[in-house]
Amino acid sequence: MNSFLKSAGAAAKKVAPAAFEPRANATPEQLAARKEARTLPGFKPLAAAFGEALAASATGLLIDVGGKQSVTLRRRVDNAWQSAEPFPGDAGLAAVAAAKKLAAPLVAGEGGEQAGEFIVVADGVRRPCRLSVRQAGSHEQVLMQIGGELPPQESAGLAGLLGRVVPGLRPKSAAAADSSLPSVTFAGDRGAGLEGLDAACRLLAAAVAGRAGEIIIEADRDQATVHHDVDGVWRPAVTLDRKEAAAVMAVFNDVAGINGRERGKQRSGRIDVVIDGKSWPATVSLQAVPTGTRLAVALEYGRPKFKTLADTGMPEPLVQKVRELVSLESGVLVVCAPKRGGLSTLFDGVLTAADRMLRDFVSIEDAAAPRPEVQNVRPVRWDAAAGVSAVAAVDQALREYPRVLVTCDLKDPELAEKLVAQAAEGLLVIVGIRGVDAADGVANLAGLGIGRDVLGRLLLGSIAGRLARKLCPKCRDEYLPTPDDIAKLKLEPGARPTLHRATQGGCEVCAQTGYLGRTGIFEIASGPTFNKAVAAGADAGVIRQAAAKDGMQPLSRVARRIVTEGVTSLDEIQRIFRKG
Repeated sequence: MNSFLKSAGAAAKKVAPAAFEPRANATPEQLAARKEARTLPGFKPLAAAFGEALAASATGLLIDVGGKQSVTLRRRVDNAWQSAEPFPGDAGLAAVAAAKKLAAPLVAGEGGEQAGEFIVVADGVRRPCRLSVRQAGSHEQVLMQIGGELPPQESAGLAGLLGRVVPGLRPKSAAAADSSLPSVTFAGDRGAGLEGLDAACRLLAAAVAGRAGEIIIEADRDQATVHHDVDGVWRPAVTLDRKEAAAVMAVFNDVAGINGRERGKQRSGRIDVVIDGKSWPATVSLQAVPTGTRLAVALEYGRPKFKTLADTGMPEPLVQKVRELVSLESGVLVVCAPKRGGLSTLFDGVLTAADRMLRDFVSIEDAAAPRPEVQNVRPVRWDAAAGVSAVAAVDQALREYPRVLVTCDLKDPELAEKLVAQAAEGLLVIVGIRGVDAADGVANLAGLGIGRDVLGRLLLGSIAGRLARKLCPKCRDEYLPTPDDIAKLKLEPGARPTLHRATQGGCEVCAQTGYLGRTGIFEIASGPTFNKAVAAGADAGVIRQAAAKDGMQPLSRVARRIVTEGVTSLDEIQRIFRKG
């Protein structure tokens, strides 16, 4: 340990890590832990490590602990990680222990990661330091990110200056939270005079402020829980008592024109919410569930709007391939994604890639689940409650001689058979269906009763996609991959690229999630080898191999690429593939 301290030179004497401020936000136990850190054997080697880092204008330190005899230290200089240096076992382990004490309490995050903050004082200048601890197999990685200088009068706002809010360190007051919410009303003063109007508007305001695309209210006999869908992930929001929940749900039912006393399947309606003076269309759905009642409010502008396939992140060669497929006169084109994996987004993107001015497009839709309109695509809806079947809706549409029939989220075998029959008669049919990849989407269409030989003859291709959350560019963390990460990404042996992951606690830009927006990963299976495998009734594995021979790049390969490019994290890719 003494040799390590000597190597730091005089810089070590001028540097001292300290507890974060303001101390009013810390409990006596936390302050005691930080005071104890200064007496630990690891405090001096930690100060020495920071001394050398600041002398080299480094912005980060990474200590990798693989055991007492395997501790290394890296510095990030000019946004690049330097080569690893041995950090003598005793000194390295002790420095890690001291850093954890200074950053206490460590807040748990996704993937088992923990995070906390403290201040580094060098030559009287204070700098924020954010500590992240992550277990990666048999290794523990301790990343310390060093921020810019803190003005003395602003040192109390550490979390804000870092651009991050770590839960538990700096909670917002109720007044501050309320002042940051947008103004929300219902168009035409709908709901006026109802008891739950103010509470319903507050729920919508909080959802918009938190970037939620949908709100779910699940009520049982005692209370109701509210969740927000933020970038495709459900996050708990608030809990309502029984009386308030009933009043809020009554408001949404009234404004949407839904009779809450009716029994049966899901009932839906459209509402117009006015947020800060702007109109936000939304869909309200009410459904009975085993535990009680579920009410969903989908905010049309709450989700990212992708005007084109390129906006979703689809590469130009794939965009051109989609355009070729949707320009064909007849056949069946399959669009697939897993549940809540971006099927509507991909399906609408495929429609916008088509020329809808020269050919008549008709969308066959369920009246109980209306979809957002796509320009120049005329909806024809079936209504089971009114006795109008999906097949009857197709017959109605055919009276006006359309050239293209489309439907999203196909589940009805009779509708599937009717549409495929129209493709055989010379129409272009585009169907959206659930599936984890292109081969699975075709298999699920066959599972609705469509013969494999028929599919092999009529199938134009299968477009598959998934939406992945993008890392917040303001607060994402850098780290070096472990051997386990390298294996998962199928990188070359010895490769050590800089990867990125979500910052625990996020920042105000990403609403404390660590992610901001979404991007897509896609594959397109199309070609003679693919069609022959489908017609032969091959299993999904053989169909994937056949599609690869026709040039398909699989979803997994695309996913690994956007991780190494820093668009998203390895944790996020594992989440969406595990969900699929």
